Amino acid sequence: MRRAVLHATPQGLSKAPAELASFLMRGMKGDNPSQVAGHSLGYNRVRLRPKSLARLAQIGKEHAFFMAIPATQLRPGMIIKHNDQLHLVFKVEHRTPGNLRAFIQAKLRNLKSGAMFEHRFRSADAIEKVVVDEIPMEFLYADGDDYYFMNPVDFEQTVLKSSTLGDAVEYLTANLQIKVSYFDGQPVGIELPQTVDLEVVETEPGLKSATASSVTKPAKTETGLVVQVPPFINEGEKIRVDTSEGAYLSRA
Repeated sequence: MRRAVLHATPQGLSKAPAELASFLMRGMKGDNPSQVAGHSLGYNRVRLRPKSLARLAQIGKEHAFFMAIPATQLRPGMIIKHNDQLHLVFKVEHRTPGNLRAFIQAKLRNLKSGAMFEHRFRSADAIEKVVVDEIPMEFLYADGDDYYFMNPVDFEQTVLKSSTLGDAVEYLTANLQIKVSYFDGQPVGIELPQTVDLEVVETEPGLKSATASSVTKPAKTETGLVVQVPPFINEGEKIRVDTSEGAYLSRA
């Protein structure tokens, strides 16, 4: 019997019908693939009989579904399910207080009520990330509180407020490739790349003899983000920054 093949990529699945998403997630959570709805589930692809595929296609494509990620992968701009409601991740701080266990302090905004609050996640906590429609876009420029993005395919522009983007604005540089997240047809956040390259505009003079060590100094970047960097980093240099922690990784 011939079978249709659907590649299980985030881009493809973000538009999948709700029942298909549920089927996929049951398999991804460790259920025996051969026992999930009588279909075979592989790591890179899902095989569905044509009749099943046709039935699922009738359900609709506007339903978001959820993907479990560790709390350490939270990034500003993500949408997560928390207490059975959808929230935008506004700010993320990784903290290690002395001998206590590390935790993630996140500032969240309820997408329904607009209420803003802080919540502490343990590093090992599983977070339900909402996989919604994501459109690749390019950041153009900021004008006050308005941030302009362009779809490189049709050149259509989308404007998001800084109040929507939160700390994600500290990683936006001209021509940066990101993904704008849409929920119910409205842009609600962005998906940042794992790393960005930023220019250092203000820091103490570097030492030629300095080498990488536990000693660091603050460095202000072109976006206003302040990063702790090694002592040999100078103004005018570009550094690579982890967007999940706002932490220095290397020279760019």
